Amino acid sequence: YQRDNQTIQENTNEFEVNPDHSTYSFSLVFENSYVDHKLTIVNLNELTGARLTGAEFTVYKTDGVQVATYTTDGSGILEIHRNDDGANYAPDTAYYVVETKPSDGYLLPRDPERTYFYFSSDSGAGVPEGMTPGTTAVDLTTSYDTVVIPNHSRRTAVPVTVTWDV
Repeated sequence: YQRDNQTIQENTNEFEVNPDHSTYSFSLVFENSYVDHKLTIVNLNELTGARLTGAEFTVYKTDGVQVATYTTDGSGILEIHRNDDGANYAPDTAYYVVETKPSDGYLLPRDPERTYFYFSSDSGAGVPEGMTPGTTAVDLTTSYDTVVIPNHSRRTAVPVTVTWDV
């Protein structure tokens, strides 16, 4: 993992492998690629897998204070980053995101899933403030996560068989 403004070293080295007394030469290149540290939420129809646009998700601190609101885009996805406008995420503080308004034509789950995350400080303080025992959270400073949230449609198809007595 690479922090901003750190130099990436681009070294290339060679080594030899000698199985069965034959000599083979290999070149290995190691690259430190940037990984976007974020939480991705994919909202979809539970039965068809179709992605749902316009669902609203709200981020709260674990003490219930609302921090930010996000809406799934045209591909049914939303992303949470440390520096999102207006969010002001504090280091070493636990947050959770939960669906608060479903896409049009869909139902909000009775007990919506909470996804916990935090952004660690440079000091690596450990367990973030506000975490309850037995709860896990993803550190989005050093990692990333993708969560799929399924929804039920308000409409359902019920097959009906009609028999006529003649």
